[in-house]
Amino acid sequence: MVAVREPSCILERMILSEPSAPTADDLREREKELDFFYSLAALLSKPGLDADEAAAGCARLFAAAMGRPEAARVVVRLGDRTATYAGEGAPSDSPDSSDSPDSHDSDGPSPDAMAALAGSRLACGVEASYPGGEQAFSERERSLCSSTAALLAVAAERLEADERERLGRSELERKNAALSELLSRIELEKAGIRSAMRSAFEER
Repeated sequence: MVAVREPSCILERMILSEPSAPTADDLREREKELDFFYSLAALLSKPGLDADEAAAGCARLFAAAMGRPEAARVVVRLGDRTATYAGEGAPSDSPDSSDSPDSHDSDGPSPDAMAALAGSRLACGVEASYPGGEQAFSERERSLCSSTAALLAVAAERLEADERERLGRSELERKNAALSELLSRIELEKAGIRSAMRSAFEER
């Protein structure tokens, strides 16, 4: 299952929605969701955020928010970065299910996994699987998956903007250094001219 969501739907559709006639279990799951979104927002809003750190952190947080974290396997894609988190009882459908970037290199989600993708230019999304296959996921987990993908798309855009700003600063610093060097050379040449002129006047 692949769902495509726009980032603008996150708050109104998931984060701020309220369950009708909630039970104690509903409230516990809702608290888990809100804890997840709070932790994910704190992670993604860190100054100087690193894409690998963001992807790995999101994979861990998403797995913890699932109904059976110990059995979950989560793959997070953030632009060109990929991170995988696997619980002890997670399905081992890749050679390496460790919590490391680029450990899942398939072109698409597994047929028995739930997945959500977001972003028009940058590929961002979440793929999660249980030993029982896709039918093992609750509606809450599917909704969480879609909302997380939308948040990752926003984070990817921010990371891209940060990189452009960093490159812009580097280029500006290079131009300033070149200008400073030019000014120093002009000052040095002017000093040489003044010295030559003083020597010429003294000789007269």
